Amino acid sequence: MSAIGRRRDLMSTWESETRRVVLAGQPNVGKSVLFNALTGKYVAVSNYPGTTVDVSRGVGEIGGGAAEFVDSPGIYSLAAHSDEERVTRSLLLAGPDAVVQVADMKDLPRALVLTLELLGLRIPLVLCLNMKDEALSRGCRVDVRRLSEILKIPVAETVAITREGLGELRSAVERACALSSSSGNRPPERPPSLPRAASAVFLRARREEAVAIAAEVFTAPGSSGVSGADRFLESLGRLCLRPWPGYLLAGAVLWGLYEFVGVLGAQTAVNFLEKTVFGSWVNPPLARAMEAIFPWVFVRDFFVGQYGVFTMALTYAFAIILPIVTTFFLALGILEDSGYLPRLSVLLNRFFKMVGLNGKAVFPMILGLGCGTMAVLTTRILDTRREKILATFLLALAVPCSAQLGVILGMTAGASGSVLLVWLLVMVGSLLGTGALASRILPGAAAHFILEIPPMRFPQWSNLFRKVGARLKWYLREVLPLFVYATAALFLLDAFGLLKDVERLASPFVSGTLGLPEEAAGAFLVGFFRRDYGAAGLYQMQRQGLLSLRQSAVALVAITLFMPCVAQWLMVVRERGMGAALAISGTVLMYAVAVSAALNQALLALGWR
Repeated sequence: MSAIGRRRDLMSTWESETRRVVLAGQPNVGKSVLFNALTGKYVAVSNYPGTTVDVSRGVGEIGGGAAEFVDSPGIYSLAAHSDEERVTRSLLLAGPDAVVQVADMKDLPRALVLTLELLGLRIPLVLCLNMKDEALSRGCRVDVRRLSEILKIPVAETVAITREGLGELRSAVERACALSSSSGNRPPERPPSLPRAASAVFLRARREEAVAIAAEVFTAPGSSGVSGADRFLESLGRLCLRPWPGYLLAGAVLWGLYEFVGVLGAQTAVNFLEKTVFGSWVNPPLARAMEAIFPWVFVRDFFVGQYGVFTMALTYAFAIILPIVTTFFLALGILEDSGYLPRLSVLLNRFFKMVGLNGKAVFPMILGLGCGTMAVLTTRILDTRREKILATFLLALAVPCSAQLGVILGMTAGASGSVLLVWLLVMVGSLLGTGALASRILPGAAAHFILEIPPMRFPQWSNLFRKVGARLKWYLREVLPLFVYATAALFLLDAFGLLKDVERLASPFVSGTLGLPEEAAGAFLVGFFRRDYGAAGLYQMQRQGLLSLRQSAVALVAITLFMPCVAQWLMVVRERGMGAALAISGTVLMYAVAVSAALNQALLALGWR
């Protein structure tokens, strides 16, 4: 049967007899890899209603039929604390036909705590012991038959990355779904809320029961049963959590991350694609072709003009954002699959507490120095909406992207060390001060900093590339249209002269309140479309001798604190909603104006001219 016919048969079965299977489990157990192996390429990724949490759904074969598999976010307990855990809890309480708990085979005692909770939902459950290869290489053994007898559920062993054991797992899921159909499975009753003390007692009892079961079926190795490579990774994992040399290793990793994403992706690759590929090979012949096809200037400019769909939107999306996205997704995949990302979060947790966040915020904040647009996207790893809004606000306010940062450093090098010092003091003070204040104003309590610390491992490159490929497809499907819509809007505004009107209206304010030349208004306007273009305009003014030391310092502070670029703003709208985006934008704009004006007066009082 052809692939198309096979998919049509599967989809018709799915629509007529939908059996829903939820994959649940703790983070970093290979759940998403197993989901991809079970569903192949028939996958849809969407936000869970009312959240920004992605949930993957796909159709896969079970016993000659089809079932919908749902890849739920990682969960430690049914007592949900984060948005991701609440989504998984909702999926489980919706009454699926079966639940597959994916567990790390070599960490069975901890996985069994969640198993015992899931059994309480009275939904047919299958326990999938994944990463069998890693467990065996470390000398871990599980008496699967005895474990199945104790729990009274099917237990399967798998290696998701090589698809070993998938046949056994599918058979177990088929039996579970059949049991659900025969028993008329209904959504479980929502467990009552328990007082904190009672919850602690309940969890302690579950842990003791899990330890007792594991003692009967699980055999852990002695040191002689562990390979040299595993011992090295285990030692490295412990060192990464200690202050020394943990901070040194963290510094090296963050430097490598910035070099890979911020320099290789956001500068080297972007410069080649933007200036050579699109600037010389693609856009010029395309513009000539459009001139031959369309005699009307208005239509031609819509495609290849200053704000053209091809010359701006697609060039921006493929030449500027795509290389940053690709290097970012590769870096994220390596840090995730190696098990280092949670360790980095633990090390830097104390610093981020100062601005109302926790250690999980390290990745979006550092990535903001490469590309603010993708940094906003990565705020999804934070637990609560409050933290996501706070991190998004700080990224929009005080974190310059790599392209803008390069121009800023060039301006300070051409001016004076005192200008760089002023800029750094204002930026660090803004980050700490506004973060601390916003964390007190925003409603909601600070999220609990609870992280699963997985073992260190070497990433599997085949799995890594599949993951990056899936994320790039998401980018092309979800983000690319935003650039086209924004560019079309800019084209219409420019065509009717509204952009020039805005620049003309802003000129007196820029020269009066901020003490800058009137020409600087154009740099701020362009900076909303491309942050580095705005900074580059100020840099050109400085080289022409139009900016004094005071004006250089004020201009740098203003352009950094000013509104983020249109791509980042659109991502904020997509992730946080229009209301939150407008509130963040208004706050950032008012703060940028107030601080820049105050800095101008302070420097005048100090004798800067």
